[in-house]
Amino acid sequence: MYKVEKKNRVLRIPDEKFDEYKKMGYIIRDENDNVLFEPENIKATAEKLKKENDELKAKLEEATLYAENADKKIAELQKENDELKAKLEEATLYAENADKKIAELQKENDELKAKLEEATLYAENADKKIAELQKENDKLKAAVQAQSATGDADPAETEKKQQPKAQRKLSRR
Repeated sequence: MYKVEKKNRVLRIPDEKFDEYKKMGYIIRDENDNVLFEPENIKATAEKLKKENDELKAKLEEATLYAENADKKIAELQKENDELKAKLEEATLYAENADKKIAELQKENDELKAKLEEATLYAENADKKIAELQKENDKLKAAVQAQSATGDADPAETEKKQQPKAQRKLSRR
């Protein structure tokens, strides 16, 4: 057995009538006056739903603005990304060209080093040759001077005359 009430009306109903009175909007209590069912207050529910609807509209407006800003930000970032890709490609090409140029310059440098070494050896040999020729010139000058002074016709004879006797004996053997 249940107690039901609506406005100022209180009734006792059998257990099988519970759903019927529930649909009609009655408050239903058990025998100890514990509320088993209480219909919603339509005005309060309507106000609550209107408030919730207004909050959701505000959130929707905020989400729409956020989405629009996100779309703008995405477009900006995409543009920046494309620019950076172009710069990266340009830098990659520059680096590849620089690597080629470095290899070319290294090869040229190696060739120049080889030429420098060759020229250095040539210069050293030339210095030796110059020294030898200078000695020979000095001997010839001395021979010419000796010939002028003694009147000999053969500078080799003059040279032999200038050598000590011990050396002459050694050279004859």
